Amino acid sequence: MGLFSNLLKKEECAFCYKEVGMLSRTKLKDDTFICSDCVKDCSPYISAVRYTKEEIDKHIRYMQKQDEFYRTVFLEDPNLETISKFINESIIFSDKYAMFAIVNGKTKLRHYQNVFRYDQIRDFKMYKENNPEDAKTKYSEIGVVIKLLSDSKSDTELENFFTSEDLKEYTCPYLDSDEFKLLTDRNVNEITGGLLSRKLERILGLANEGNLSIHYKDSDRESYRNISEVGRFFERKAYKDIADNAEKEFMGETFKEFLNK
Repeated sequence: MGLFSNLLKKEECAFCYKEVGMLSRTKLKDDTFICSDCVKDCSPYISAVRYTKEEIDKHIRYMQKQDEFYRTVFLEDPNLETISKFINESIIFSDKYAMFAIVNGKTKLRHYQNVFRYDQIRDFKMYKENNPEDAKTKYSEIGVVIKLLSDSKSDTELENFFTSEDLKEYTCPYLDSDEFKLLTDRNVNEITGGLLSRKLERILGLANEGNLSIHYKDSDRESYRNISEVGRFFERKAYKDIADNAEKEFMGETFKEFLNK
């Protein structure tokens, strides 16, 4: 009876101070609680249970700054490139600020929008998932996985800057179910290697402006990337400088410096 009554007991949200039931709250690392409304102030790419109230407070201030930058600076770039051939989502690129934003069902349910940086992109890969042999269509899903740098100590290529985000890779399922019937072995690589992969190739320094549509087998891609490591480092350094300057012009410091205060 005691256990059952504890489950039904309402707890105070540490952020808005409302009394909320078990189904409308999340317990944080320091045994405080955040309600289902206040958690919408957080990025959809973090797990609140991993953080304390103090850390979530800082994260929410960070998200407010990110959202202000997104709406007043990022979206004002007249040359934004939106790639939206995905299931319920779009990725918006700004070469001017060396940043990109992911807009999907999860982000639309949150109060603030994340903005990511080109120098956070570690790599990407194309994928396809086969259906059983007796299925009407060969593939159940195809798409692109974007691999991102994080705060992991193993990420030694550049100074760590990924702030407090938990997101280390992002999967972009491509096409919708009605279009799978059009796929063949010949064109599936052209589809998954389309606008997004060519954009990522350019960002990573794997293709030049005059040859953005190059494609390789996976084995060729790996050897090409090994050869290009030095070039990729300087490519990232250039993007880092562009993004840092945009953030400093916006608020006098980078987002990383804001979080580390």
